[in-house]
Amino acid sequence: MSSIPLEDTVILWDCSRSMIRSDFKPNRLRTIQKLIKLFIEHKITKDPKDSIAIAAIGTRIIKLSDFSSNADFLTKQLNKLEISGNANMVDGIAFALQMLVKKIRHLGGSTQRIIIFTDSSKPDIEPERMQKIIKAAQGLGVYIDICQLGLLEMERALNPYRKLAQATNSEYGFFSNSKAFFKSAEGFSSKKTPPETDYFDPNKEKTLPRLIAEIAVDLRRPSIGEIRGMMLKVDHKCQICYQNTCPVCNNPFYSCGRFCPSCSRPIHLHCASMWSDRDNSEFQDKTVFRCPNCFFLLKVPHSVQQLMKITGGQSIKVEDEGFAGKSVQMTKVLDNIVDNIEDSCSYCSNIFESGGEAVFQCSCSSYYHQSCLERMYKEIKSCRSCGGVIGQSR
Repeated sequence: MSSIPLEDTVILWDCSRSMIRSDFKPNRLRTIQKLIKLFIEHKITKDPKDSIAIAAIGTRIIKLSDFSSNADFLTKQLNKLEISGNANMVDGIAFALQMLVKKIRHLGGSTQRIIIFTDSSKPDIEPERMQKIIKAAQGLGVYIDICQLGLLEMERALNPYRKLAQATNSEYGFFSNSKAFFKSAEGFSSKKTPPETDYFDPNKEKTLPRLIAEIAVDLRRPSIGEIRGMMLKVDHKCQICYQNTCPVCNNPFYSCGRFCPSCSRPIHLHCASMWSDRDNSEFQDKTVFRCPNCFFLLKVPHSVQQLMKITGGQSIKVEDEGFAGKSVQMTKVLDNIVDNIEDSCSYCSNIFESGGEAVFQCSCSSYYHQSCLERMYKEIKSCRSCGGVIGQSR
């Protein structure tokens, strides 16, 4: 065993809305959760020195656990999941790659892999960005295994998961029954052959920023529970300006505040925009910057950057324009198409049901129950998804 390098593995757990389907008992989510537990047990049993990290992906990425070799600890972290909308798989992989890059730079000498546990729903994948992510994984020598559960596999030639596994010389498995699915935990936990890559050779260090800039991820939006907490108690200070009130929009943190998805430190969106503009010697993309605390690669929305250019970073009135420089309108969704909404409520994270209360859609395409929209308007008067100030509903 000593001649075989250690492995660092990031588990990406698809926690999108489709996981509540009960075609696998009790549902897809719990079926996959059981498999992940088996995978962790097999992996740590084979080599107790291997380390595993876990991230759940829906409309946002949640790091359930940093790297650990404690199987009991890791399985307990699986209970911190949050079901929401569609899985942003590209950002999930980018997030996992960054976690592995930090490992490589700190320790080196280990095999790096990502394993994705998902169902058979079509992933929300932007082809062009996915190709850049694949290139980054190939350059870094990272394996990306896919374990997929469902009743019917997509046509092989069109299946982006199968293509992703093939491009990184990794394993792909599709399972339509629980028995075979659970048996796969043993096979997926097997050690990988260390890839041949000289990517971190000192002579290639200059090419590193250009490649890993593609794996920058969005700042995390605060949950509605966090927003309520902020409104009751002022205790979030931006890691850039060290204030609760944003120096640009002059509003409390809950108005334009976000969190680093890696270290959870608070950052104002407007401060992040100014920081990225000043701290960009490493990257050509002006929207990419490093977290001041953990140096994780993050990106600022283009709409925020555009507004900052217009205002020159001077104080703006969010109540008139919103952080994206515009107001938004909430439009009522017709009752006969509510069942076709794949996303969940951006306020309460619950799904929509026909025959229930009215559903409204923001100009940014996020959805809200009517009661959630009313509560949100009283609290922050802005869409918590895009930050635009809510105008007249129709």
